[in-house]
Amino acid sequence: MYKKSSVLFIIMLMLTSCASQPQTQEMIDVLNKNIESLKTELNEVKEEVAVLKEDNEKLLNQPTLTYLSQNKDYVYYSEYVPNEMGPGTIITFITENEFVIDEGYAVYGYDEDVFKDLPADYERYPDPVKGMVVTYASDGLILKIIEP
Repeated sequence: MYKKSSVLFIIMLMLTSCASQPQTQEMIDVLNKNIESLKTELNEVKEEVAVLKEDNEKLLNQPTLTYLSQNKDYVYYSEYVPNEMGPGTIITFITENEFVIDEGYAVYGYDEDVFKDLPADYERYPDPVKGMVVTYASDGLILKIIEP
């Protein structure tokens, strides 16, 4: 679109230099109308781009994990037993660092190590193992961990 308007502008400049002929003035008028039409189209495209940028920003700021959690076939990765999930969620580890959600949903930040800044002797959750089932309470925090 920009190339088209640039070409029209150059043609208009060339025609302006030989504006002594009446036919040339008609061509200039047609070119001016085309330029105005292109300006209108450009403004419409700018408005569409602004809307798309706004929509994209909204999507980027949403916690996508909550949306993905509605898919029961989705496999989540975490090196730790998630400290928090949606209220009443039940997860099952299918490997030592992958789990599926049997019921409920994931929350943003589920894969963070909540113990990383605590002393080494602080009691931690057990490391995940295949077959481990974790149930979360109504507040989203761990209710019980059942090891295989």
